[in-house]
Amino acid sequence: MEPAPSEWKTRTLLFGGLFGALAGVLAAFIFIRSSGEGKPSVHPKAALQAGIGVMGVLKQIASLAEE
Repeated sequence: MEPAPSEWKTRTLLFGGLFGALAGVLAAFIFIRSSGEGKPSVHPKAALQAGIGVMGVLKQIASLAEE
């Protein structure tokens, strides 16, 4: 039995949200561990590079639906 058209969309949103939350917590954990005991300073250039990297990953995920 095939799921209703909106059911796959809901499942996809829930899975994506859960995966994104877990990835965010893991990224924060890695960031905290790499900073040692002191409060780390984030330079704007590094933050911009990370943001551009995330946008690249999102673009690749969006292109999966086109294939």
